[in-house]
Amino acid sequence: MIDVSYRFPITLEWGGQTFQENVYWFQNESDPSLNSNVYDVASRLVEKHFPGEFGSERLVLKVVNLILKYTARSEGENRGMIVDHQKLVLFLCLQQNAL
Repeated sequence: MIDVSYRFPITLEWGGQTFQENVYWFQNESDPSLNSNVYDVASRLVEKHFPGEFGSERLVLKVVNLILKYTARSEGENRGMIVDHQKLVLFLCLQQNAL
C-alpha cells in the first residue's frame, strides 16, 4: 500500500480529449528528496496524455495551479474551498480556446 500525503483528481482537457487522473502528492517527508515537485508532476501528467503536443506548456501551468490549489486546501489555506470539477474543466477549456 502506498503511503501518500494527498491524493486528488485532476482533469486534463486539450484538443478535444479529456483524461481524469489521480495525483499522488507527497510532502513533509522526513527525506525531502521524496517530496513531490509540482512542475515535475504536472509535466509528467501532460506528457503522458499529450506527448509532444505543441503549446501544452500552457496546460502544464494550469495543472500546476490546480495542484497548488489542492495542496493549499489540504494544508489549511483556503479551508472550506469547494472545487466544482465540471466548472473547472469548462474554465480550463475556455482558457485554452482564448489563448
